Amino acid sequence: MCPNTDRNGFGSEVTVSEDAGIRGNPNINEGLSPIVNGPTSKNKATVQFTLVESVSCSILSDEEDSGIVYTIGYEGLTVEELIEKLKCHRIRQLIDVRERSASRKKGFSKIPLRQRLEEEGIAYVHMRTLGAPPEIRHEYKKGGSEKIFFERYEKHLNEKVSGEITAMEKHVSERTSVLMCFERSYLRCHRKILADKLKDMRYRVKHL
Repeated sequence: MCPNTDRNGFGSEVTVSEDAGIRGNPNINEGLSPIVNGPTSKNKATVQFTLVESVSCSILSDEEDSGIVYTIGYEGLTVEELIEKLKCHRIRQLIDVRERSASRKKGFSKIPLRQRLEEEGIAYVHMRTLGAPPEIRHEYKKGGSEKIFFERYEKHLNEKVSGEITAMEKHVSERTSVLMCFERSYLRCHRKILADKLKDMRYRVKHL
């Protein structure tokens, strides 16, 4: 396990009875790490909780690891947290599938991101043409149908950039790779369609 603390500073304080105990208390959720500040009375203690996100590291052998392609969205992550996840899963190549590689989020524009990844021995490839075209993307962001968005994007792939799918497959066949875009959930991102294409080619896909 690779613990990864939420650096946004999530935390709250509750008061619990020492008789009830911390373990098994229904008010204490899994994933919350307790920090006991000390007793405030004979039977009570103030407890502060910090949200901790755990990342399961890859424990596969090199042979088992082959044939797996990962995807990730950097929404809610810092660059260092992203790299931690990649190293955790022994990922050696990041394939940026954003149509626009500029980002207002610090460190995620193409040049600084590539430089930081290369410092860690992780290759960076930008496949701009695999990004969702602006006309499709903007309609979706304005409240368009998710179903229509995915249908139009897949049609775009099949009719206009099918050669890029072949190029993507070549990249992922060479080293353990991750497809990266912004959205945290792949279910709301065009990388879901790219992942389906790879599954059709007999790759296993894991979403981080």
